[in-house]
Amino acid sequence: MDRVKLRLTTSQLQNLQKGRSFQLSHPQLSGQSKGEHEIEIPLPSHHTKKLMKNLSMGKGFRFPAHSSSSLDMQDEMQGGATYLQRLARRTRNTFRPVARAFRPLVKPALKELKDIALPIVKDAARDMVRDAVTTAVTGGVGGNLLKGAPRPLYTKKTTDRIMTHGLSKKVSGTHNGLMHGGSFLPLG
Repeated sequence: MDRVKLRLTTSQLQNLQKGRSFQLSHPQLSGQSKGEHEIEIPLPSHHTKKLMKNLSMGKGFRFPAHSSSSLDMQDEMQGGATYLQRLARRTRNTFRPVARAFRPLVKPALKELKDIALPIVKDAARDMVRDAVTTAVTGGVGGNLLKGAPRPLYTKKTTDRIMTHGLSKKVSGTHNGLMHGGSFLPLG
C-alpha cells in the first residue's frame, strides 16, 4: 500500500472522512489545488498505478470510497455551519438592507397607529373579559340571568314547542294547563 500526499478542499475532505469517493482534476493532482487541507492517505498499489497513468495522460482521478477509520488523518476539520445556520445567516443578510430602508418610513407610522389603535383594543378587550366572566358565572349553559339562575337558550323549534305544549317533552292534552276539547263553561 502506497501513501499519497494531497491538497484537498473542505468538501473533498468531508467526503474522505465520511468514506465517500471524491475526484481530483488534473490541475489539482499537479499541485495547483486551491484546497487548504494537506493530508496523506494510503492507497492500494493498483490505484496508485491508475493515478500515475491518469496523471501522465493529463486526466484527473476518482479516489475510491473506503472507511475513514483506515485513514491516518492529520488535518482534522473544524467549525462549519449546518444548513439551517447558513439559511438563517443568508436570510438576515438579505433582509438587513431592506429593514434599513423601511425603518425611517415605518417607525412614525407605527407610533400614529399605536395612538389610534390602543383605545380600540382596550374596548375590545374589556368586552371580551365581560363576556368571559358572564359565561363563567352562568356556566356556559344559558343566556341572561333570571333571579340568579341561568336562563336556558333554546332553538327556534324548541321555543315554538314550549310555547305550544309546555316544557315537558311528552305532549299530553292537559299538560300546559289548557283543556283540549270540551267546554270552557263552568260545570254545574
